[in-house]
This record gives sequence, C-alpha cells and structure tokens, in this order.
Amino acid sequence: WVREEAPDVLCLQETKCSEKALPAEITSMPEYPYKYWAASDDKEGYSGVAMLCKTEPLKVTYGIGKEEHDKEGRVITAEFPNYYLVTAYVPNASRGLGPLSITDKT
Repeated sequence: WVREEAPDVLCLQETKCSEKALPAEITSMPEYPYKYWAASDDKEGYSGVAMLCKTEPLKVTYGIGKEEHDKEGRVITAEFPNYYLVTAYVPNASRGLGPLSITDKT
C-alpha cells in the first residue's frame, strides 16, 4: 500500500517497536532513506512513533522537552525548508483523564 500511494513522508503511531526490532518491511524500503524512530525507554512494546522520509529534513527533534513524557517515545518533529511536520501518539485518557492528569504547570 505504501509503495502504491508513494507519500513523500510516512508517519506511523503506536509502533510498539524499538528501532533494533524494526521489521524488514520497514528497513527494506530504499525509497525512504531517512527513517526516524522513537520508542519507549522503559517499556518494550509500548507506544512509539516513526517518520519515513524521501528527502532529508533540515532538523529532527524527539519529544516535547519534558523528560517524564519524552521517555515514552511519542513525538518526532521534522523541519523541512517550508514547514514543520510533527508525528505524535497521544495517550488515551480513558475514564477520569488518568494519563492526562499532569501536575507540572510550568
């Protein structure tokens, strides 16, 4: 499907896979030579996002600058000449907004 649609950038969320465990379907895509992966530091098989690009971004950053959240591998931002592209996997709040109850107001 990806090869048929041929997007310039492919963003994936909830990958649940560390970079070392990427499947061959991803690593064997030469049309996307620039691959960026973020996964949970603490929990194998948890959260994760990826960005596959045909052209190299000017800059790539990971996370939002808050270590307690960034360790879950939920955000990648790529800067291109005319735009920024963000792929994010947002936590499911479920009932009671549990995972979204953040006490740090800074």
